[in-house]
Amino acid sequence: MLKKLIASTMLMPLLSIGLYATPALAGHWNNNDITVTNVNSAYVKNNVEVSASTGSNDANGGSGSAAGNGGSVNYSDDGNAGGNGGNGGNGGDGGGILTGNAFAVSKIKNKVNTNVTSVDPCDCDVDDVTVSNNNSARVKNYVGVYAGTGSNNANGGSGSAAGNGGSVVHSDEDNTGGNGGNAGHGGNGGVIWTGDAFAKSKIFNKVNTNITRIP
Repeated sequence: MLKKLIASTMLMPLLSIGLYATPALAGHWNNNDITVTNVNSAYVKNNVEVSASTGSNDANGGSGSAAGNGGSVNYSDDGNAGGNGGNGGNGGDGGGILTGNAFAVSKIKNKVNTNVTSVDPCDCDVDDVTVSNNNSARVKNYVGVYAGTGSNNANGGSGSAAGNGGSVVHSDEDNTGGNGGNAGHGGNGGVIWTGDAFAKSKIFNKVNTNITRIP
């Protein structure tokens, strides 16, 4: 069609009288138009939260038991001794924890407002081809990605308090109270092996794409 239009323009000085004399030819130049209008409007909002964790593990040792108190001597003759206090129990050792890996991935792909326009006037007589693309888009991406292996506890257990020795109350001389028991020992802390922590976020936005083809 473009070749036809150029050719007609070049011949107009020679055929100007004929054009005005023939109304049919004048109408040929004004009625064959093609108009394509694309109007797009979009609002896209992505809220993504991704979390992976192998943390917050506890491998604490147990606490020891309290020691017993010694027996007392009350209103007794000479040469009596109070009972000894019992020994406190030892705290248990912490355990072992082996965790795997923490892997968090976020992937967002937005393809918004894409116009593909192909106009093929073939061999028809087309004067004008008009393609109009009006695009409006608003894209928001809120992405939070977290991977952690922390917040682990492997504390040893607490030891117990020592027991009190037995006392002598209102007794004659040479009476002795019992010895206090020994305190229990605290347990050993545990062991924690954590895997790797990996976090990845990928965002792809393709907005307002117009492709127009007129052969």
